[in-house]
Amino acid sequence: MELPVDVDKLSIIVIGEALPVYVYGTDEKRKNAQGQEIYKLPVLIQNTGERQDPTTTITVAGSAPQFPKGSRVSAVGLTVMSWSMRGKDGVVRNGITLRAKSLIPFASKA
Repeated sequence: MELPVDVDKLSIIVIGEALPVYVYGTDEKRKNAQGQEIYKLPVLIQNTGERQDPTTTITVAGSAPQFPKGSRVSAVGLTVMSWSMRGKDGVVRNGITLRAKSLIPFASKA
């Protein structure tokens, strides 16, 4: 299931370098249906209403996002998607991931 996220009140701050996503157990970079490489950018998300601001990653396809640590970005088309997979040990794991169509500097208008 994929749901849109309202980012109007969120403050998204870059806290690390974008890292490529690899096909599990290989050195092959994962690509989306359009053949673009997929990257995960570590971020801090403020103004969520939680007592402690969460750190997470936002997944984006295309060229590697190049933002300095501490910069504020806007996520265009941000969605949250649930996932489930069975590991080699037979245990089913579940989670969520944040995806964006693109990430732009905060001052920019899409």
